[in-house]
Amino acid sequence: MEINEYLGFFSDLGLFRDRGLLTDELIGHFFGAFIIEAYEYPDVRSYIARVRKNFQQPEAFEDLEEIAKAVESEPRFARLAQFAKTMCVKEQEGNPAP
Repeated sequence: MEINEYLGFFSDLGLFRDRGLLTDELIGHFFGAFIIEAYEYPDVRSYIARVRKNFQQPEAFEDLEEIAKAVESEPRFARLAQFAKTMCVKEQEGNPAP
């Protein structure tokens, strides 16, 4: 249940963005690292896939995906996005993250 609340927070950011209450710039500035880390983590992606399949909700956590892609496409977050991807791969391979 905790992961659902964690991811729900990021989905809520998408709602706020869609309503014009937050911009991509502000979301990226305050939450960019957390969003990228959550989005790139294989266990999180697996959880999202299971929710979509098991509950027949293909749109579940779409806002998280949209925000993550927006943040990752910003040049200032490119290095962070690459680092998160690298760390997730190392962790999946059984190598401890430094």
